Amino acid sequence: MKVRVKKKQKVLYLIDWKTGKYKDPKWQDYDQLMYYAVYFFKRYPTIDKIKISFVYIEHHLENDMTLERKYLDRYINDLKDSINDIETDKEFEKNPSKLCEYCDFISTCIKDE
Repeated sequence: MKVRVKKKQKVLYLIDWKTGKYKDPKWQDYDQLMYYAVYFFKRYPTIDKIKISFVYIEHHLENDMTLERKYLDRYINDLKDSINDIETDKEFEKNPSKLCEYCDFISTCIKDE
């Protein structure tokens, strides 16, 4: 990840460089970058906007979103709701992939099938 600040514009840029398959913007999950953005808004009160971006190097494509300080409370509440959903979720769907062989819980997943 790269962080860049343009002080005159009071804009901070959070860039997550991606080397894998391109994701259509409607499927892009910005939660991780949103957590970082909330941190930077809190840490640097002079920053008015934060542009969060996923840059897909091999495809020369970018998915981005600009966040504004005036909506900070909404961003925080949305992230709190996401955390609450995760903590109270009782069903965990399996998501099999080639990475399963590296997972410490593979034996548990196989038993459930």
